[in-house]
Amino acid sequence: MNEIAHIEELDFELLDLDRTVELGLDDWLPYVFERFDEQLQAPGFDDLLGERVVQVVATLDGAGIPVATTLVVADVIVEKLLRPDGFLAREESKYLPESYLAVFLAGEEKHQVQWAGNEDKAAVRYAIDLRLLAALHEARITLVLGTDAGSGGMGLIPGYTIHDELGILTSNGLTPYEAIQTGTVNASAAIEAMTGINDFGTIEIGKRADLLLVGGNPLEDITYIESQLRGVMAAGSWYPQAELREMIAYNP
Repeated sequence: MNEIAHIEELDFELLDLDRTVELGLDDWLPYVFERFDEQLQAPGFDDLLGERVVQVVATLDGAGIPVATTLVVADVIVEKLLRPDGFLAREESKYLPESYLAVFLAGEEKHQVQWAGNEDKAAVRYAIDLRLLAALHEARITLVLGTDAGSGGMGLIPGYTIHDELGILTSNGLTPYEAIQTGTVNASAAIEAMTGINDFGTIEIGKRADLLLVGGNPLEDITYIESQLRGVMAAGSWYPQAELREMIAYNP
């Protein structure tokens, strides 16, 4: 296996689940929630969880498999379920399609349906994912930056989510340098394992000319990548800050 996407997929290894039980497609998630609730209430669950996190990380360490982080999804799920007004008030939410907003306001959005009756567990699950992140980082498991923003109907806005993900990483143990590595050299190494091609992630002759120019040192503050962006070079073409702003200008 070349990669595991995402950290949240490791959650299933932390629970006691009967993987031989025959259930319909729509019955699996309620079953997982039921088992999660049972084990969450059981005495000693936190200690058992800690032991299983160690076991999962040890297995990954021995296999040499990188893990795509994609924690912003869990963060946004918590926001949608527990703080819907805050979710809608985000700057990037202005880009959400009217069709998505209509579904969300009707309470029929994907995660609203999936987590119905279990909203309080979303924050617990997110805390477990952050615990996994810390353990993976401590064990030096290769982490790859990801956001899952490509799949529609979840309220994630490409571009914004990558900065949110970097913020989550640096708020939970990674240095800015390590966080930047997840989206550059680590990502390129993961792609090389899959395709044999390593043509991005570092500034070298022969690599793709995909670069960011920022006005501050992101090793001091990761937010400079967004707040002090001066321009982007994509495939050798230069896009200055003014042109970038025009490209993403909101025109309702």
